[in-house]
Amino acid sequence: GIKPPGGSADDSLYSDSNVCLQLSVAGAVLVASKKQASEFQQHVKGRVYVVDAYGIAEKIIGKPLVNTAMLGAFAKVTGVITLENLEKAFAAKFPPEVAKKNAEAARACFEQVRV
Repeated sequence: GIKPPGGSADDSLYSDSNVCLQLSVAGAVLVASKKQASEFQQHVKGRVYVVDAYGIAEKIIGKPLVNTAMLGAFAKVTGVITLENLEKAFAAKFPPEVAKKNAEAARACFEQVRV
């Protein structure tokens, strides 16, 4: 979770042509960033989804730990898992207060992810 100067760790992926140019038109990229999706779209053939997971995690969890927060955005974008199932997984893995904060961060990313 260390953020490089000028952006989030995920920001650096869009400029890596090996990552983005290999993506098919039917593919998608989920980026943790404060930037707009349009700023990444020129580098990606598929769809770009963006969410400020670092800001959300910092506000809710108190640290810029985005793994569980990004799962909420992943749930929204893909539909392969529900928020309810994420919350159950957090409850099974973490102490109650930690699970609650991770669930809140995941829900916020679910609600705020944008194209």
